Formats: sequence, C-alpha cells, structure tokens
Amino acid sequence: MIFPKKYYSASEKDRLPDVIRQQLTIGVAVMQILFFGVFCRKEEEAHLIKNSNIGVQGAVISFQWNLIEGLIANLEAPISILNFLPVGTYPKYYKKIILKSVEWRKSKYVTDKTIGFINLLGIKQIIQIYRAKIEIENWLNKTDDKDKCILIYDLVLPYLIALNWVKKKYPKIITCSIVADLPNQFGYNKKDKGLMKLLRRFIGKVQLHEIQKMNCYALLTKHMKYPLNIPDASYVVIEGIASSNVPFREIQRNSKNIIMYAGVLTDIYGIDNLVKAFMGIDDTNYELWLCGSGDYEDTICKCLSVDKRIKYFGYCPKNKIYELQSQASVLVNPRQNIGEYTKYSFPSKIMEYLAAGRPVIAYRLDGIPLEYYDYIQCVDGNAVRDLREKMIEVCELSFEERQRLGAQGRQFVMQNKNARTQCKKILDLLSSVFENHSTA
Repeated sequence: MIFPKKYYSASEKDRLPDVIRQQLTIGVAVMQILFFGVFCRKEEEAHLIKNSNIGVQGAVISFQWNLIEGLIANLEAPISILNFLPVGTYPKYYKKIILKSVEWRKSKYVTDKTIGFINLLGIKQIIQIYRAKIEIENWLNKTDDKDKCILIYDLVLPYLIALNWVKKKYPKIITCSIVADLPNQFGYNKKDKGLMKLLRRFIGKVQLHEIQKMNCYALLTKHMKYPLNIPDASYVVIEGIASSNVPFREIQRNSKNIIMYAGVLTDIYGIDNLVKAFMGIDDTNYELWLCGSGDYEDTICKCLSVDKRIKYFGYCPKNKIYELQSQASVLVNPRQNIGEYTKYSFPSKIMEYLAAGRPVIAYRLDGIPLEYYDYIQCVDGNAVRDLREKMIEVCELSFEERQRLGAQGRQFVMQNKNARTQCKKILDLLSSVFENHSTA
C-alpha cells in the first residue's frame, strides 16, 4: 500500500508518479510520518568525531539513515525528521557543552530539525524530554488530523517519556518504536559498577515500562517480543538493512590473505579470541586488519609490536571502512553465542559484511535467523583453535570459490534485506494498525 504525502503545490503534483496523483484524486487516506532519531547528517560526522572522546556509533547512524531511505522509497514522498546528535556528555565524552538547534530545510509541512540541548549529565536528559515534547506537538499542530504516525528509534528514554506525554493529549496518533537494543539483563554487560550500575538498571526498568505504551514495534530479532511482553500482531522483525551505500568491488587476486574486523573493540564481542587465533597462524602471507575503538585498544596496540602482520586503523568513518573491506579476503565477526543478550541482538556488521561481497566468518547466534547461515561460514566450537582453523580454511579456498561465496551473500541481502523491502514491513504493520483503530 502506498501512502502519498498530503500536501503538494501544483508544480509538485505535476511531477508526481501517476499512481500517487490518482490516489490524491480519489481521496485515498494519507499517512504522515515523523521519524525521531539519534543520528547526525553526513556533513556533521567529521565534526562530531573530532569533538568526541569515544568516537561515534557509525553502525547506529547508518541504520537510521537506511530506515529513512526505505520509508521515503516506499512512500515516494518526504517524511518529517527530528533528531538529537549522538554524543556523550560534557566533558568526559564530548568536548562541547552547548549544542545548537539546526533546521535542515524550511517547509510549511515537512520538518527536518536537529534539536539542541545543554550537554551536561542530568540536565541534558531533562531538556531533551521537554524539547522533544515541544517539537512533536509543533509537528502535530501543523499537520491535519488523519493518519499521523511517529516512529522513534530504540528505547531512548527522553523520546519515550515525551512521546507518551504527547499521546495523552493526542490519543489518535500511532506510535511505533524501532527496537535495536534491550536494557538490563537483556542487553550486553556494560561493566558498570556501584551507583552507575544501579542507575542504569533503574533506567532500564523505566524504559521497558514506557515502551509498552507504544502501538507497534519493529524488532531486530523475534526473541525481543518476550521481554517486551507484546502481542504477535503488534510487531515485525527486520534484523537490519543492507545499505545501498556499501560499494561492491570484485575480489582481487592477492598474495596476502587479509582477515578484517570492523566494530567495537571489546572482549565481550570476541576480539581477544580473534587476535589470539590470528597470532597462532604461522604464515607471513596472512594479515589481520582491525578498525574501531573500545576497551581492547590498549591490548591491540601491544600486539602490534609482537606481530607486525596486525594492522590497526583506529576509528574509521564509513567510507574508509568500505575501502578497506574491498581489499579484504574475508570478513569476520568473532562474537560467540554466549550470554542472554545474543537472543536480542542482530549484529549490524553481518548485514554490512554480506553486502560487501566477501566471504563472512561468524558463529551461530540466537539472534540471527537460520536463512542467513546459507551465506555465512560458521565456526563450530568456541575454542581459539576453532576460529583459527575456520579462518585458514576459508582463506585457502580457491579464488573462484571465494568470489562465489561473496557474490551469493551480497545478492541475498541486497535483494531480500534492502531498505525498501525491510521498511515495507514497517509500513504494512502501520497500515494494519490504522485500519484496526479506524474500525475500533
């Protein structure tokens, strides 16, 4: 079902596809969407990285832009966008205390705005709640009364509180949460201690309470429905999105076997096992390329002096990662199926790796649907030697076989997990929710 934009000038209508002009003529119901996220525009990313002490979550930003791309592709019309910048608090995590509001473009009916705030712990969150509430109400007041939907990214508490406040005043709006991570025992252990651990646990309970007030959900894994305690008819599973921005280059014949990992560098994601497994390979034609930041950085830097085959590129923007991936022989995700959180997590790098058209090595994780394993070279066993043997096995495949594996994986995700396909699931869900509300 296509939901065309409600408002068009005469010149805009002339440029619309026939199917949308026809629906406007016959009065088909219109879905108006506001996407509320935590991301930055491409031109802002370098500035954020420069001022951040911990880098930025590139995968999170990319996923939200892919969602926006997919929604627009299905609607064949713009959507309104609000966002906060994805930065930590001043001064520990980010170098600036004041972040100003910026409008991307000025339009009577479409909002694209980055909301500013004072970047101090506690004050930041309170301001975000009230600013989010104001901006959401502004959007609601300048659009008509029919079929309005607000999508929020993840369990960001200020968004949830603000939106649930607004829903009391505007009960007809439909709200949908795109759930990427779960808190507390359902998420990965952030190694907090003392008061911070208690605070994070309390916030997690509030998040789970607030999110149950949403009308519907887009989940990354099917297991998420259990801790959220939501009915089957209220959610869809989208895992992730294969970005059209991931470039594809044919695998080159290379004297080096380049094994690459890009992502958070922390032991809970198996980086220690990956480094140990690689260092046990006694072959000078192998190299290990690592990109990212995290608490394992210091250990990696020590390993560089021991094994010159290890190359550490630090935190890299997406275009640099794509360039490096295009030179790799194999891409590896060393996260093992250990811990409750693996049921509620779909590693975004799996989608990105497959889209790059390279053989992918990974463990079987509860959060990854079975269909993906036709395109992943799985590690059987959690011992270091198991990972080492799998990396050697795949790297020693013929050039033609590695080409075939990479091409099959890319075709699978680009055809079945692209932005348009995944976001159509969300829009179909919203359509059914609207229909149920209109008949209730």
